[in-house]
Amino acid sequence: MIVLGDTCWYVDYAAGRHGTREFAMANSGMVVVGCTIVRGELVFGRRSLSFVDALFGPGTLLTVDPETADIWGVQSERLKSAGLSIGPNDLWIAAIALRHGLPVLTRNVGEFSRVPELTVVAYGKTESALAV
Repeated sequence: MIVLGDTCWYVDYAAGRHGTREFAMANSGMVVVGCTIVRGELVFGRRSLSFVDALFGPGTLLTVDPETADIWGVQSERLKSAGLSIGPNDLWIAAIALRHGLPVLTRNVGEFSRVPELTVVAYGKTESALAV
């Protein structure tokens, strides 16, 4: 299974927190991919570029293309109309995941589970009981 890692996954995994290492070992067939939004959040969080490069490795990061932007706009309007907004960066991450047909790997289940049609894979202690 391929999943899109949320920022909290990368931060927690690097620090060995919230059972990420155990989760990764129990799900050894899972491939975690990154995106440019998560990279930006990590850099914004004052992570060094060498640290960020090491987290993502040589793989390609998923980016925002026109179809992703359209998904973001549609989902943003849906959530706003339903009174269920989420942070703009989380919505971009969700839009990238939807665009590529990937679930999001996160501890932030409360935010991501508001996005219709998005599959959320939870790890560690979350605010909801979703799990793989």
